Amino acid sequence: MLEASEDRSRGARIGLLRIAPRDLVRLLEGFPSREGDEKVTRSWSLKLGKDVFDVYDWKMTSYSAPREEGYPTPKVFWAGTDPVEFTVAGMPWADTSALAKAFTVLAEERGVANVSLTRYP
Repeated sequence: MLEASEDRSRGARIGLLRIAPRDLVRLLEGFPSREGDEKVTRSWSLKLGKDVFDVYDWKMTSYSAPREEGYPTPKVFWAGTDPVEFTVAGMPWADTSALAKAFTVLAEERGVANVSLTRYP
């Protein structure tokens, strides 16, 4: 079962989660999120078995690229309905296929469509 984690994964990018920002917020409702560092506006640390994963936006808003044009504000981004790829970080041996299954079950329970997780090469 997917749980919130107080610890961060301390790992590298191991997967990409494709989902609309608004739907990610719905999918992870009830899981505490961290907000606001230089390159990320929101992140979640999740535990599945012994594995810890972080899910976050990486340089997707004007918050992380204030001098560049074309990036939405965080408010506009997180209300977005078009799917984007969020970073999933974890240790190299972390089971992303189990995480994908957990996201699928959670998405079905919460009525969230179009969720896919792929292992990052």
